[in-house]
Amino acid sequence: MFKIIRQLFLLVFLMTFLMSSTIIVDVSRLFQKNDLTYLKGNKEPFTGIATMKFDDGSVFMETPYKEGLISGTEKIFYENGNPQMESDYLKGKYQGMVKHYFENGQLKSEEVYESDYKYGMSKYWYDNGQLQKQGVYTDCKEEGIWREYYKNGNLKSEGKYSDAEKVGRWNYYNENGVFIKAESHKISIGI
Repeated sequence: MFKIIRQLFLLVFLMTFLMSSTIIVDVSRLFQKNDLTYLKGNKEPFTGIATMKFDDGSVFMETPYKEGLISGTEKIFYENGNPQMESDYLKGKYQGMVKHYFENGQLKSEEVYESDYKYGMSKYWYDNGQLQKQGVYTDCKEEGIWREYYKNGNLKSEGKYSDAEKVGRWNYYNENGVFIKAESHKISIGI
């Protein structure tokens, strides 16, 4: 009796392990049909990780799929192994954080997405790590206060956007942080 229970336990463990293990395939083994991705020879949409590699065999890209759609964090790498881009997806659309990097590994940009549209705070940096600009997007359009900086960290400009148009007072500064000028912008009304 103990032997049978042990064998059943082993069988359940093995089945659970096999079912939970992630399938990793080369992207060349996948194809698209009706906006879904499939593994060649399979009728069910692909769930697993698709990879692309550089000539030396190192990973260039890892793309996670669930039920035929990109879901999870897609990663793209430079040849030196540093990350180039990390993008969060849900059901084939950008959803969450999208990050770009310089080849030296320094963060280049951070943008937040909802259903393929930029929404929320976005930040961009110079290759020396200094903040270049920051502001908020709504429906992929600049909205609210945006600030841009010089590579030395001093403020370059600041002002407000409404529906991706500059509105109100915008201030501009030179590289030493000294005020240069102000501009006034009015909201244009489309007909």
